[in-house]
Amino acid sequence: MLSSYLKLIKRYPRYLAYSWLHTFFSSFGQTFFFALFVPQLNLTFNLSTAESGTLYGIITLLSAVTLLYSGALLDKTNVHLYSTLVGFGLGLGAFLMGTATHLWQALIAMFVLRHFGQALMTFTASTATARYFTHNRGKALGLKGLGISLGEAILPITMVTLYKVLDWQQACLTIAFACWFIFIPLSRLLVPKNDPYADKNQTEKYHDHPDAPPLDTAKSWTRSQALQHSYFWMVLPLMLSPAFIATALFYHQDSIITAKSWSMQQMASMFLGYGICRFAFSFFIGPLIDHYSAIKILPWTSLPLLACLFSLLLGDSMISGFVYLALLGITQGATEATFSAAHTEAFGRIHLASIKSLMGMAMVFSTALSPPLWGWLLGQGVSVMTLVAASISLVGLAALTAALARVPNRS
Repeated sequence: MLSSYLKLIKRYPRYLAYSWLHTFFSSFGQTFFFALFVPQLNLTFNLSTAESGTLYGIITLLSAVTLLYSGALLDKTNVHLYSTLVGFGLGLGAFLMGTATHLWQALIAMFVLRHFGQALMTFTASTATARYFTHNRGKALGLKGLGISLGEAILPITMVTLYKVLDWQQACLTIAFACWFIFIPLSRLLVPKNDPYADKNQTEKYHDHPDAPPLDTAKSWTRSQALQHSYFWMVLPLMLSPAFIATALFYHQDSIITAKSWSMQQMASMFLGYGICRFAFSFFIGPLIDHYSAIKILPWTSLPLLACLFSLLLGDSMISGFVYLALLGITQGATEATFSAAHTEAFGRIHLASIKSLMGMAMVFSTALSPPLWGWLLGQGVSVMTLVAASISLVGLAALTAALARVPNRS
């Protein structure tokens, strides 16, 4: 397995580095990064934690709706230009945050950071990778996640160090200049304008590179055609389940800690297994996708999620807690690559951005819905373990529906 990855990296270093660059810079719009300066933002603009959290959720939903349109533009725009615009937008968001003196300015900056960072940076990397690679699509999508893993590992400590010499707004200005003078030049260097990777028409027809089939003559479905086919709707619940459930579990982990009589320190230590398993399984799933196809693997991605929920439901020990989060990490690692590849296999490459932007919007909506829904049910007296049991039933039904889904005929 390792040798196949090394061969892939040796054959396509520019394209893989391009996806790593995007997923790394997406960190500046991710929730884990926002959390680093939320206390200073609250203090500067006199916000409570509840108020800033509500505003953050609203902005995330607005970003999801916008992605439906901004993401679809990638089907009509050269990746070389699109990437430049995304990098400029992310830098603009950081610049606006660094110069904001009123709350409304900070909210605009937050939207721009979320949309161009968390949404479009990851969207560009996953779409371009899934569109170009064929036989090695699974491995390439698995490698894509290295960027965000690196960001999660080094950016928190980097920002803490920066805070010793800069205030939080000066740190935002530093991020802006990094986007403009590091990200943009590097992305343009890695994928020039006339590169086959940059143009979707060349990507679809170019067949001289050793990774492509002789010629992809299969029909590519439009977004409206995909919406009219039962396959899209039958696999949708399974594709939304991991993010929906994981977000609810993380947000309401205090209820889980109380139910299991764990401490916050114990829960924090359990996340080590989550991170390791998520990182490792993103590599493991790639060769399986390339060998069996993502469409065939898709229903089976429910198994680690079901095992994760059963472990949480039935076990009270620290070991069961480690197993629960390790299995959740496996779920996240397996689904990220599988879902992107499945869309490409089912509906083709030409209109992939339009279809993925719709799925991205649905996924962000689900993650925005799950914490308040669970919170309301918990407030009505429903126990968190009852919600976990209900999630098992929902995931099982979603897996069965996905297994029975009829794959589109693109001949």
